[in-house]
Amino acid sequence: MIFGYFDYLILAIIIFLNIKFWRKKFEIGIGCILGGLIFGVVLPIISIVIELAIVESSGGWMDSFEVAYVYIKFPIYWTIGLTQAVLTGIKLNWLKMQSKQNPIDPSLVKEAISDYRNEGKRLMFELGTKYGLDIKNSDDFDMLITRGNKDIPRKGEISKRWNYCFHGSECGFFNRKSQQIIEVVLSNPPEFGHIDSWFLMSFMESTQKYKDAVQGIDWQDLKSIVESLSQKGEIVNVKRY
Repeated sequence: MIFGYFDYLILAIIIFLNIKFWRKKFEIGIGCILGGLIFGVVLPIISIVIELAIVESSGGWMDSFEVAYVYIKFPIYWTIGLTQAVLTGIKLNWLKMQSKQNPIDPSLVKEAISDYRNEGKRLMFELGTKYGLDIKNSDDFDMLITRGNKDIPRKGEISKRWNYCFHGSECGFFNRKSQQIIEVVLSNPPEFGHIDSWFLMSFMESTQKYKDAVQGIDWQDLKSIVESLSQKGEIVNVKRY
């Protein structure tokens, strides 16, 4: 077979990575660059070694075209991998320039913080209600979040749309229909006012209303805006613990 199954797999992965990258923002850029180099260099070498070993051990033969193909496979895939890395770098620079030229509106971030907090708070109360608890009561809240409480699974469903999962000092919520992600920091109950910029970014990226606004924005840029809003007194800085 001139073009083996292993080759199809490599190309499929490269195409998949490109599609994923060009649809996502640049945080995964480094991963794509490394992926391009790995799939463009490492895997072709492995493929060549395996194919030649199989041919030699089986005493089989290959026609002249197939022999030529095996030996030129490395530069072919190396070129693909290098192209992957170059295209990734181009988009990284473009997105960074877009981020600097079009910074996100602080008022939109303020609105997102409000939506994020209100929705997270609503889901926490809904989760408590599911297990017959009123989380305004500190004892009930402790029962809800305590890892040793065997009556409350650490992950499960709130409703047909929402899943929940306790992890560390947070509770994550995932909307199966909209793919929206909301992470609630469990300090400061029942208001849950602490805003983690990383989690806020995940919320905005997964929320139709905000996803376009954060395209090309790094979470650290978002953190700077949140800190600026806090310094101006437009939002209250609630400590994590």
